[in-house]
Amino acid sequence: QAIRLHCFVRKGIGKLHAQYNPCATAVFRIPPLIHINNNLLSKLTLAQKRDLVASCPTKDIFSLNPDSNEIEVEANELHRYTYDDE
Repeated sequence: QAIRLHCFVRKGIGKLHAQYNPCATAVFRIPPLIHINNNLLSKLTLAQKRDLVASCPTKDIFSLNPDSNEIEVEANELHRYTYDDE
């Protein structure tokens, strides 16, 4: 395959048109989906569960329920969660 192309470049500045404005960039963040496998977590001791909650780099995302001793995700704090590569 071949393509024949003639290009013309025109330099512009931001006050002429918004397309020349360098701050017209878009940034987005995908909200995290966190699923906890309670079958695997039931095999952990209470100390191991505490260590798991404490190991998250973004604090206050995971918590240990004192009544059920299960790890819970704080739904209101998910916007602060940082992917920890695990």
